[in-house]
Amino acid sequence: MNKIPENIEAGSEIEVQISPFGSFVNTDDEGEKRSQVCDRAALDAVAAAFDTPVLVDFDHASEDGESTEAAAWVESLRVDDELGLMGRFRFTDKGAEAAKFRRYRFISPVWNTDGEDRPIKLLRVGLTNRPQIPVKPLINSVRKHNPPEGVPETTKENPKMDKLKELLGLAADASDEDVLAAVTALKGEVEAAKAEKADAEAEAFANANCETEEEKEALKNAFKASAETAKALVNAFRKAKRAEGDIPKKPLVNSIGATPKLKAAKSASDVRAEMAALPPAERAAYFKAHASEF
Repeated sequence: MNKIPENIEAGSEIEVQISPFGSFVNTDDEGEKRSQVCDRAALDAVAAAFDTPVLVDFDHASEDGESTEAAAWVESLRVDDELGLMGRFRFTDKGAEAAKFRRYRFISPVWNTDGEDRPIKLLRVGLTNRPQIPVKPLINSVRKHNPPEGVPETTKENPKMDKLKELLGLAADASDEDVLAAVTALKGEVEAAKAEKADAEAEAFANANCETEEEKEALKNAFKASAETAKALVNAFRKAKRAEGDIPKKPLVNSIGATPKLKAAKSASDVRAEMAALPPAERAAYFKAHASEF
């Protein structure tokens, strides 16, 4: 049993067993029985994911938003070959007093798990008198609870977040900060791609409508500011030039599709060559139809 030592003073740093190795059954808020697997690989992952001191509260009060007063802080984690997950606790005055005078005798971890209910990250720890290892995010004491607003429970309970992490190429246990950073970076890439596309379109428009580099640069900047305005200016300029006779109007072809090309007249030698290529039985009819071209 992960019991709290009793010889504690305020500021004391004491190593406490957080979870032994094994599988522990618990019932979550929805009445579902879940078996939490705390093997060596899982506890190694929890220890490796530790990156900041973890709150130790009183009877999981912070889970219900009642109080975030600290009984202690978990300063570091390690995995012991025999005892399992161990944490170095630095106790506050109230936490030391509660343990010293046996108001609380045990501890209960709160952690996120993967899809197989294997712990992946320690979130908080509670001093408790009703220890039981397993729940969701897995508060390991016998109590109903609602996690605080904004705190993800398990990857199993956040399918949309899981999918987002997958699309962003993040690990399943990535933090909210990791997701936010990845989304921000992706947004930056999208904005950069849009800017590059707009610059290419502006440059192509300027090259097609200007001759000097100075004119191209001015029109390019105008196009980037407002494509519609730049196009209207170019069209107005062309109309003015046409009115002055500087730019000839293009011929209008009143047919749907490509502009038809005039068929070139065949020479006599071409006609004779075509007739020679025909079977003998068809040559007389061909000659009659093309007699004027010989």
